[in-house]
Amino acid sequence: MTAEPTMACPECGGGLVEGDRSGLATWHCPAGHGVGMSLIEAYEHLQPDELDAIRAGVQNAPVSRLRSPVSGELMVDVTFSVDNDLNVGAGEFNPRMTIEVDAANSFGWFSREELRDMPVNTDNRAPGRPGLVGLGQLDDSLTASDAVFNNLQPEDYDEQDESFDGMDSVFSQVVRRLRT
Repeated sequence: MTAEPTMACPECGGGLVEGDRSGLATWHCPAGHGVGMSLIEAYEHLQPDELDAIRAGVQNAPVSRLRSPVSGELMVDVTFSVDNDLNVGAGEFNPRMTIEVDAANSFGWFSREELRDMPVNTDNRAPGRPGLVGLGQLDDSLTASDAVFNNLQPEDYDEQDESFDGMDSVFSQVVRRLRT
């Protein structure tokens, strides 16, 4: 019986650990060098305009120094814009991001910061969730929301029912904090 081959980190060569992030299969380096994922599967979780930009950027991308965890072949460095909406090239901010891509296997390699900054595809999320934010920001916003609402006492609910202005203020503060 042969052991199933493990994928190696493109940075350090160590074995990647398979994980799951809200239903998205990922492989991460235990030393913190990055996170890999199928870019096809990512369409369910990350905004499609950024993923489309990655796919289009592969055509003219320079060869990377990193090898694919999937094939061992050199990947390419794909640079694209990241924004907070579903339209290509629009939105409130447009920082440029460069990730490594194994185009033949539709596999992307992100640093943890890059993955944190990738906007979430909220089309598949239940109503009432935070807006279009990165995966890390989504976790932070839920923690901040828990901190606000878990500290409310029963008598506080009557006050909140009387004035939605107070709630609007709380949510505005959370949104402002997420954008900074």
